[in-house]
Amino acid sequence: MKNILSSLYWGELLPNEEQILEDQEHKQAEEKVCVLEKALRERLCEADQTLFDDLMEAQLEVFGKNEQQRFVQGFRMGAQAMLEILGEE
Repeated sequence: MKNILSSLYWGELLPNEEQILEDQEHKQAEEKVCVLEKALRERLCEADQTLFDDLMEAQLEVFGKNEQQRFVQGFRMGAQAMLEILGEE
């Protein structure tokens, strides 16, 4: 196995593309979101559906930025922990 720095350099590590393992609770929550979204869309006129789509896109953008910040924070925390571990004698 290549070391982590080489894997990062060669684009072999893509944590944002990793499949999230879903448990039953997560799967049920996703299904509920789909059912509710479908029910809402059926009640909206075309203009309101467009507005809803714009809202969903904006939420996805915010969600993506939040996930990126969490990843960076976690990576930094892990690096700090390793520095602390390696610095101890």
